[in-house]
Amino acid sequence: MANRFQVTPIKGFKWISQLDHKGFWSLIVGRTVTEINDDEVVKSLKLGYSFIRWGDGETANLRGKSSWHQSGDTHLSNELARFLEYSREADHLILGLPFVAIKGSLLNTSAWPLWKIKVLLSTRVLLNSNRIQSIPSSRVADSEIWYRIFLEIPSILQSIDVKFRPVLLVSGNNSHRDAIAEICNVDYFEIKSLNAFEQYQEIKQFTYNWANSHIAERPIILLAAGSVGKLLVMHLPPEVQVVDIGSGLSALQKGRIERDWIIQPEKFNL
Repeated sequence: MANRFQVTPIKGFKWISQLDHKGFWSLIVGRTVTEINDDEVVKSLKLGYSFIRWGDGETANLRGKSSWHQSGDTHLSNELARFLEYSREADHLILGLPFVAIKGSLLNTSAWPLWKIKVLLSTRVLLNSNRIQSIPSSRVADSEIWYRIFLEIPSILQSIDVKFRPVLLVSGNNSHRDAIAEICNVDYFEIKSLNAFEQYQEIKQFTYNWANSHIAERPIILLAAGSVGKLLVMHLPPEVQVVDIGSGLSALQKGRIERDWIIQPEKFNL
């Protein structure tokens, strides 16, 4: 079993103290990263690649901490560590990482609230670890893609033939189902909106059975399921296209995004 990635304050300070001058400076002011851009992600989706987003919540859960919708859990932490190891070798998978967490300068404290600075630091520790560095840059994208192009979600889904392929949505929000139903026919597995990992075995078994019952039809599974959703791709055949669409559906329904660093990137030196 994979070892849990846990950063306590003592471990964090020890890690920082071992950085060289360049590493310490990049921790504070951010650094340039290489990833495939939004257009390339969309092209990859059309070719059948899966796409999974990793964000602040997954980093917290990996560390055994609680996030907005999921309490900390040792088993979940271990499973997330397994997912990162799986991502290294999964050639059909593009991993979305929160690059805002390593691009933004922490010196601009008037822009970043204290809670966000804590999140950025823990995420930068993770993104500098071997777990992430060993994933090829050709399969790494920005996790916040859907916030930038949320208005294009219907056309993007249509471009991967959702009207002609079986589609399953896994989400804890019925309004997400309604949004997808306006685009195509969709099967729906409703999960708990809080602590969905308690249903992990049930969710895993259902998605596996559903996917295999449609395997000849190139099935698509859409995820808006937080940390537990990331784990499902490990248990599915690579012929199943898994697209972690996350909060992009909420932005699509609201018609707006609510993340200052995307609306005003210059404010955060991005």
